Amino acid sequence: MPSRFWIRVRRRFIAGVAVILPVITTLVVVWLFIKFIAGWSVDLLRLLPFMKLVPGPVLLLLGLIIIVFLIYLAGAMATSYFGKKLIQASENLLSKPPVIKSIYSASRQVVDAVLTGKKPAFRSVVLVQFPYKGSWAIGFVTNPEPWVIDGKEHINIYVPTAPNPTSGWYMIVPREDVRPVDLSVEEGLKIVISAGLVKDKESFPRVSEGGGDVL
Repeated sequence: MPSRFWIRVRRRFIAGVAVILPVITTLVVVWLFIKFIAGWSVDLLRLLPFMKLVPGPVLLLLGLIIIVFLIYLAGAMATSYFGKKLIQASENLLSKPPVIKSIYSASRQVVDAVLTGKKPAFRSVVLVQFPYKGSWAIGFVTNPEPWVIDGKEHINIYVPTAPNPTSGWYMIVPREDVRPVDLSVEEGLKIVISAGLVKDKESFPRVSEGGGDVL
């Protein structure tokens, strides 16, 4: 049998891993995100002759500073009169092409819900069997007007992908196969974006029977 000393060492080692591993994981994810965001600006900086001898980490830092400045500049412009007019014209342009309209609309709703607190156009959170029977996925009711197919009401459902909810599947599901969930749209989006990590076992809501009030 292992001695008390080695048992204590093992417990402390496991406790240390439990503390350090989330920190390392967070730092790695943040670093990869920074590299992804600032990567294109680094490529542009390397085109300048006097930047070719600059170390990669320094270029990455400069690229990140450029990105932050451009985001700030875009925000400052968006709050001005002419900026608002320009954004309105851009939104009108993006809302016309069918495919681009769907992508932009979904992206806009997610950003508004997560960053600004605005309520998205989704009506409610539901569960539907997807991608196969017996497997459930979080969906959002979109248009409140149901389809009537073979005399039965069908609900408009958008099933997003995780962790990027701006892409997903539009489904027309029979009302009796849709399970209402006691969650706000914002909570549902956060669950999708975090792949379920934001909710613990005790706080997941009870799911109603199919065919209930989902609109």
